[in-house]
Amino acid sequence: MSDGDDEQQPQQQPLPQPEQPAEPSPTSVRADVAKGLPRVSLATVLETVEAAYKDGLNPTRSQIAARVGQTTNSGAFTSRMATCMIYGVFEPGGPGSVRITDIALDLFDEHKRPDALIALWMSVPIYRSIFEQYNGKTLPQDTGIESDLIRLGLAPKRASSIRATMMAAAELVGLRATAKDRLVVPASRIPAVQSQAEKKRLDHTVERGPGYAQFCLSENSTAAINLWIWEFRKQERRDEILRICDRLREIEQEFLDDDDPEDGPSSAAA
Repeated sequence: MSDGDDEQQPQQQPLPQPEQPAEPSPTSVRADVAKGLPRVSLATVLETVEAAYKDGLNPTRSQIAARVGQTTNSGAFTSRMATCMIYGVFEPGGPGSVRITDIALDLFDEHKRPDALIALWMSVPIYRSIFEQYNGKTLPQDTGIESDLIRLGLAPKRASSIRATMMAAAELVGLRATAKDRLVVPASRIPAVQSQAEKKRLDHTVERGPGYAQFCLSENSTAAINLWIWEFRKQERRDEILRICDRLREIEQEFLDDDDPEDGPSSAAA
């Protein structure tokens, strides 16, 4: 046996284990949640934006306070401004002033306002979490929603008031318009893209042809047909259109003969 066999083999040192991130404490989670919670109603936020915009895109805090009848150092005004920041309608605009954001400006456009209101509501993380959990599903009772809010990190003593504020805001933006027992984004109020036929009809400049006719169908109803009859190459189509004209002429004559007072206000165009 060689001398080397008597030597002790060096012991392997254990590899360092990566440190596991500490689990956030309930207190820290609740503190983070509280930072993003509205302190006043969404209706108050909308009122504040409307008042602030009277002084342009970069109003000062003093101007806004004067508009809403508060002082800049009051707790009520501080809560109001903080909530406007949470909803994203204001952002810092320099010493003592704020800038009105693009989403806030959309509120003043009647076509963009519905979508802007939904976006404001969804910008509150805890609101959005509740929406994603129950999107289109029947909501539980108030206590059930409050339990969900607590699970998301809300302090139990605030669950009831925040639930009430959240649901009132949901009502305001239209998330409860479809049904009171669920949260549903309403169908888009932007008109659908016109079909090619509709676009052609609307873009067409009408020139009265020799076959133009207007029929009086009731006291407040008229129908007009502008015919260039020779443009209809198929005989059956020409005949059908002429039959329609004949029928309209008959209806007109019936009205002139009877002068029926029961016909309500309406309008028709062909």
